[in-house]
This record gives sequence, C-alpha cells and structure tokens, in this order.
Amino acid sequence: MKSAQVEFVVIVALLILVTVVVFYAYQSGMSPVAPGISNKVQAVKLSVENMIREASLQTLKTMSDYGGYLDTSFPLGSVRFLGKDVPYWQKAGEIKYPNIRENFVNGVKNYIELYKENFTDALKEYGDVSLGEPQVVANFLSNKIVLTVNLPVTIDGYSIKEPYVIEMPSKFSEVEEFATGFVNYEALNRPFEIYTLSSMMISPVTNGIHDVPFFLFLIGCGKFVYKDWWDIKQGVEYAIKVTLAHTYMPGKVPLHTMKTNPYPKYTLVPINGKEYSDLKVSFHLPDNFELDPSSLQFEPDPISLESKIIPLLGMCQSDPLYVKYYLTYPAIVRIKDPLTGYVFQYAVQVYIKDNEPGVWTGMSGYVSGEKKTMCENAWYQVDIKVKGTDGSPVSGAAVNYMGCSLGRTNENGELKAVAPFGIGLLKIYKKGYEEYSEMKSVASLNDITITFRKKPAFNMYLYEVMIQNLSMSNSYHISSGGLKPIENNQYVIMEWYNTDTNKRYETAFDTKSSRISNIPPGSYLIGANLMEGSKALGGFITTFNITEDLDEKSLYVFLPNILEYNEIEDVSDKAEATATLTNILLACGIKPVSDSKPEFNSCVVGYDEL
Repeated sequence: MKSAQVEFVVIVALLILVTVVVFYAYQSGMSPVAPGISNKVQAVKLSVENMIREASLQTLKTMSDYGGYLDTSFPLGSVRFLGKDVPYWQKAGEIKYPNIRENFVNGVKNYIELYKENFTDALKEYGDVSLGEPQVVANFLSNKIVLTVNLPVTIDGYSIKEPYVIEMPSKFSEVEEFATGFVNYEALNRPFEIYTLSSMMISPVTNGIHDVPFFLFLIGCGKFVYKDWWDIKQGVEYAIKVTLAHTYMPGKVPLHTMKTNPYPKYTLVPINGKEYSDLKVSFHLPDNFELDPSSLQFEPDPISLESKIIPLLGMCQSDPLYVKYYLTYPAIVRIKDPLTGYVFQYAVQVYIKDNEPGVWTGMSGYVSGEKKTMCENAWYQVDIKVKGTDGSPVSGAAVNYMGCSLGRTNENGELKAVAPFGIGLLKIYKKGYEEYSEMKSVASLNDITITFRKKPAFNMYLYEVMIQNLSMSNSYHISSGGLKPIENNQYVIMEWYNTDTNKRYETAFDTKSSRISNIPPGSYLIGANLMEGSKALGGFITTFNITEDLDEKSLYVFLPNILEYNEIEDVSDKAEATATLTNILLACGIKPVSDSKPEFNSCVVGYDEL
C-alpha cells in the first residue's frame, strides 16, 4: 500500500504540474474569484478533474481484467490467462455476473476515497485543500461514459463549484451489452459444444483413421486400430484450439483461408440482434491448458478394433464400433474496447457428453464416482522406469495403475507420480510395443524398472505354391513356375500361437503383400490356410520366432495349393494332409515362413520321402 501511495503522489504531482502549465498558457480574460486565489482554484479544479478521470480509467481497466468485478472475489471461481485470474460467468450451467454499471460507480468512488488524503497532501503548495465525500453518477453512452461527480472541494476556505462532469471515450456500454448477452446465449444454445464436436468429427486422418474417431468400421484383411487415452487427448486438444481460434463474430470471417487450414470457420449469430462490428471479440484457452482424465473420457477406452475373416465369404471386416466422448473445458471470452484499448474478459464452461451438449444437471463422466475419488486422492509416490530389451529408455509410454492414469514416461523413460495405495494391475502401453500387464503392490512401484518389448513392424509377402500329386509315379511335383504371388480372388488365414505366453492371434490377408505390426515377439506355432471363397486350397503348420530385429524387414509366406485338399472333410485327415503339405515344402527347400525368398527351380518329392 505504501508503495502504491508513493506512486500515486508522483502521478498527482505530475498531473498538477501539467494542469498549472496548461492553465497559465490558455487563461484569457478570467474574472478573479478573489484576489490571489483565482489561479489556485482553477489549478485545483483541473487537478480534481484529472483525478476523477484517472479514477475512471483505473476502475475501467480493473473491471476489464476481472470480468466486471472490482477484485478477485469470484462466486463461480476462475481460471488463469496471461498471468491473471479470469472469472467464470457460466459454470456447470449456472450463470453469475456482476452489476457492471454499479461496480463502475463504486470503483470510482472507492478510488477517490482511497487516494483523496494523498491528493490533498500533494496540493499543499496551493494552500489548505480539503475533499468531501464523493457522489458519482455514470451515464453509459454508445461511444463514451459521462461521469457527473459531486465532490465538495475547498481551498483556503473557498468552495469550488460543483459538479465535475467528465467525458471518457469508450465502447464500454457495448462491451457490457455484448458480454451479458453472449453468456446467456452461450448457456442456452451451446455454440462451443456444437463447434467443438464438429472439429472433432473432421479431425485429421492418419493411416485412414481420424485422430478423434467417432465411428469405426474396418473393411479388408489385416486392418486394426488401437488408440489409448494419450492418443485421443492430443487429437481432442488440437480440435479445441482450432475451434476457439476459428470462431468469429458476424461479418468477421477472413476470406480464402481454406487453402491454409481445412477446418471450417464458425460464425456466431448476432447477439441481442446486433453484430457489434466495432468490438474485437476472440476466444482462448487458459494458460498451460491441458486435458486430464477428469476432463476427457471416452468409451470404449482404449479404442481397439481388428478386422476378422467372414466364414464362407472370403472377406474381412470388423464389427462396427461407436465411440462416445465426455469432455469439459473452460473457454475465455475476450472483448476489446477500440476506444480505450482495454480487454474485458470472462470464462464459460464447455460440456459435452455422449457426443452432444451435455445436460447441466448431474454432470458426470464415464468413470464411477468411487474410482474417480480413488484416483483423485492418490498419494503414494512412485518412480517407474521403462526400458527396451536393449536397455535404452522408452519415452512416451502410458502408465496406468488400478485403473488410474499416472502419466507418460519422459525422454529418460522415467515417470514420477502419485498412485492409489493398494495392490492392483499395472499396465504400460505404447504404440508399437507389447502391452505390459502385471499385478503389483504400490510399494513395489517405488524405483521399479520394467522391460518393454517392441512389436516389430514388417512387410509380409504371400506366395501360392502349386503342388501336383503324381500318383502314377508316387510323387509330388512343384514346377519352376509353381511359386507365384497369391491371386486377387484368394486370401490367407493365419493363426499365431505364442508358446511363451499361451496367447493366440488371428490374422487374415487378401492381398499379395501386407504390413503387419500387431504380433509381439515370441516363439510361435503358426497354422495357415490358402482360401478361395469358402474353399480351402491348402495349408501348413510350422514354427517361427518373431524377434524385435524383424522390425522394418520382410517375411515371405509360402502357401501350398493342391487339388484334392478341399475335398477332405474329416478333421483328422485334414490335419494329416496339412502336415504332408508342410513336409513337401520343407523337402523342396521352401520354409513356409521365412525371412528370405528361396532360389527355386523345380522339385519332385516321392511318397516314401515323407
């Protein structure tokens, strides 16, 4: 306070100096009020007017910063923007905003009351100056504020004529009108919810899938999608930022911007039937904005979908998957007065549930209240390190304990966080790696190192091997042209049984080459069939080790095709025929699954060799 008083005294002294200079420079033909006092009266009067003007400007700036309030006593709470507290005018559907005009009058009165003693002290050189109790009336017009202030002022016993009438250029009347009109319109019509959903729905497409998917249906063999909370978080945050940046007042949408950004431009309807073309209105997120598991949820979580073969049809597709979102975030409304340059600001809450504007009563996400409370009250310090099989740190690995998201590992593969106390499932996942899932006590998570195995991403090339059964010579024959890529009307079903983990994976492919990245490292027993519609043309059973070294390399798969295979109906006979076809390939130097394509001319294998 003492520092503020000193600053005020300096300001007042400068104002008085300027006032006196202006007065003496421009006075002409003035009638003296009393010998020797006229000049002092005029100097004091101009100083008082300047003080009232300063009081008005400071009050207006404070109210602009604090959304119409005179201090930070905000009934609905606040968020931070550009280092300042910004009050909610709408939160959870409840609307509360101050009496702006009354606050302005009170702010000017309070300013005069607070600094009048300092003011009179600064004017001692003119005589004995005293100030009474101010009475303030403000008239808000379209382009200015007119203040009428009754303030008793005496100098050496002489009373200066009242009132003081001060005019201040400002669009504050329109600022107030728009601000109050918009918050009521926003709470009723929910434009931010509608615009945000639109931006989410047209989010960028990566590998054929929207970054924020709403409906998923995979057609084609070998297709799969996996998105965890952290993947969705990035897409939703970007959609929110784009939405607020692309929301405009009527008539303010910039032209020819689709070439630089494909997102639509959202135009507000006129508020109170007016466009407020003189005001600059923009929308923003708070400082350091980031979604967390309490503000962004979706079902199912994680999003996991894989195409599967349709029996008898020879086609692959997934079940349809519909994703529901729960989302809430604060949006800051900023309105710039072009005449003062001051920016009036307040915040509103945006709320989406089940992919539509949420119902304000009983706001809740998809996480149960008990689980939400457990996650929010986590307190046990944990230190988790994640490394690859080569010992290098794995950054960006999402860590979940007892159903609570703890965060992601940093560039050193480390995550320090708080976790709920107890014993539960520790899950660690990252795209391109095998998911880690183990029961752990929270005490064991203090300084624990987890080894993460990478899922190799490799190309798979599928070949048909034509085998002829030469019964007259008791042999099987593969001609030099017998190895060729599978036909367009053919497809392959492969089952991978991991003998290390006892987990089974099924894949299907309908093209001669495919990209595969969902098979984790391990020792596998692989069974495969070459299909044409509902007909099985041949098959094999073999073993193969999938290793991390296979990443960005190729596998070659050779599928036997023999005429009589489809005619076998007995399961045992079918299995025996599959084993025979496998042995024929091996006898001809063809590994059913290989990391290299063999040099091959032709081959004959006798019955007695098998």
